[in-house]
Amino acid sequence: MRRSFSHALTLSAVLLGALAVPATAAPTLNRGTDLAVLNAAQNSLSAKLGTSFGGSWLDSSTGALTVGITNPSFAPAVRAAGAVPKLVAHSQAELDATMATLDARGAVPKSVAGWYVDVVRNIVVVDAYGSSSEVAALAGTSGLVTVERSARPVRPLWNIVGGRSLFFPPYVCSAGFNARGDGHRYVITAGHCTDIGGDVSGTGGDVGDVEDTSYPGNDYGIVRVRRDSAASTARISRYSQGDDVFVEGTDVVPVNGRVCRSGQTTGWHCGVVTATKQTVNYEGGGLVRGLTRTTACAEGGDSGGPFVSAPPVERHVQAQGVLSGGSGDCHDGGVTFFQPVKEILNDYDLRLYTD
Repeated sequence: MRRSFSHALTLSAVLLGALAVPATAAPTLNRGTDLAVLNAAQNSLSAKLGTSFGGSWLDSSTGALTVGITNPSFAPAVRAAGAVPKLVAHSQAELDATMATLDARGAVPKSVAGWYVDVVRNIVVVDAYGSSSEVAALAGTSGLVTVERSARPVRPLWNIVGGRSLFFPPYVCSAGFNARGDGHRYVITAGHCTDIGGDVSGTGGDVGDVEDTSYPGNDYGIVRVRRDSAASTARISRYSQGDDVFVEGTDVVPVNGRVCRSGQTTGWHCGVVTATKQTVNYEGGGLVRGLTRTTACAEGGDSGGPFVSAPPVERHVQAQGVLSGGSGDCHDGGVTFFQPVKEILNDYDLRLYTD
């Protein structure tokens, strides 16, 4: 198989300064705000600011929703919406255009692990390991791009184990979310898992077979449930960390917001979202675009497992995506990437099972 499994990416920080715009009123949008309200505010401000919009994130210290602006005259509008304005050098459109240029490259050096927009630092980061003039060429002379290096490559997270969860003989991955559409039931998981093909089974027996795969480019796929004995639910296991949680929607967690993931190898682990729309160059697997980057650890066999918003007391969560890959492990920590679930649902015209 082409999916090799070696470690990668401990990132160093290269900070591009951005001038803070003094606030005159306390922000009302923060980490504790309902996700639907946060999403609506971010979308509204993005539309209002237009080409001056420099992205949005939750401040890692205060938790306040922070909005980048390239024109200081928009600061009052940001404050009026309940967020904190911050003057930045580059607009979201500029950062996205730089990402598009990198994504359009036909060939990528093996020493490049991927690239993503670091919205907090207002730059595009190229992840690389080793040393290569080709890597330096990716950054070019643009002030928007910086190269950050580590010693190891990223890889898809799956293992050949006699474990549990979702089996694609002889490999094992983790079930993501249950969904329905066109009169059928499906399990959403990682594309490098469904790419194996064949009959699929779970911890309780036969499930069905692979219906479709999108990998590489994307990293998602669906298994069609053909066994009446396999009940589809909205439950997500927290293993030894607590009772199951229940999916109730798909509101997106912003950058610096907390997410948790569940997988058959390492169980339940949490972290924060550090970037969205990352492109990853998997060792032996090729480019995968549009991934969300997090600090929640994972290991082989966790691939395809669900990412959700950090659960409140009532145990209802928002579906975020399915684990694609990463680096490190749950002993020393690492970086993980998930494929956002909204794209998967839209592509296959599916609806999640919700509680």
